[in-house]
Amino acid sequence: MALRSGNKECPTCGKKLVSKRSLRPDPNFDALISKIYPSREEYEAHQDRVLIRLSHLHNQQVLSSSTEEGLRMQAMHRAQHTLVTGEGPWEEEPWSPPSPPGASSPPEPGGETELVFRPHPLLVEKGEYCQTSLEGVSEKQYTIYIAPGGGAFMTLNGSLTLELLNEKFWKVSQPLELCYALTKDPK
Repeated sequence: MALRSGNKECPTCGKKLVSKRSLRPDPNFDALISKIYPSREEYEAHQDRVLIRLSHLHNQQVLSSSTEEGLRMQAMHRAQHTLVTGEGPWEEEPWSPPSPPGASSPPEPGGETELVFRPHPLLVEKGEYCQTSLEGVSEKQYTIYIAPGGGAFMTLNGSLTLELLNEKFWKVSQPLELCYALTKDPK
């Protein structure tokens, strides 16, 4: 009686029943699937790949190993940019966490330089942007400054290389900051 009145649940236990319509073959749905996946094997292989990817994402062991790998990468990155201060030549080297046997060592801090290149905050007017191609720009049109600290800016001559700047001014804990401004014409 419950099924005749449109109530789709079992009259004795009240459990929802599956519609009989969903159990019948649907040629429209089958045609749609055959247009998307012309071969049935390809469709099933795709479904298997999706299920494997989902089970891989929800696997607790994979999640924990991924978390451990992320923590190791953070520690390596932090070791590159952290310099332990103190007295003594042995404390000049960056701290690095103990690595498991067979793991590769992190790259030397001298191998990469963090560089920030921006308009000079005092000499370039705010909001003034110039879009140009490299053909119309000469290195003599711009003066490059370095901010060694304390808000002072030092003009760089053209003979300094990035390697020399790195040795003289760069501190591992912060990026090397260079500023540029248009060279003023002498009158």
